[in-house]
Amino acid sequence: MDAYGGLAEVLLRLAERGIEAVDGVSFAFGEVVRGEGLTVQLESRLILPADVLVLTDPVIESAEPILDEDEKPTGTYHVISKLGIGDRVLLAKMQGGQYYVILSKCYAVESDAT
Repeated sequence: MDAYGGLAEVLLRLAERGIEAVDGVSFAFGEVVRGEGLTVQLESRLILPADVLVLTDPVIESAEPILDEDEKPTGTYHVISKLGIGDRVLLAKMQGGQYYVILSKCYAVESDAT
């Protein structure tokens, strides 16, 4: 089995076969290269800074709304991620490639097949 696990490979193949054409979404694997000010490097070596990354619940430890001077939510959040340097992630590239959604961590699976 490859380093990313079977499920992630299946998702990637499905994305390549039709999801991009229909929804404008494709999938990619990446690695967290900086934890503070989250930065992810794709397998293609493209570096993604925090301002183009969208985090989902599976990779968020906590999220607190940022308040304005009147103590009203601004619509943005201070997010603490569960991701650390070296973590492998599965991302969805949104149409146009302006944003990447981190869907989940990826884990290598060793097979005990004998």
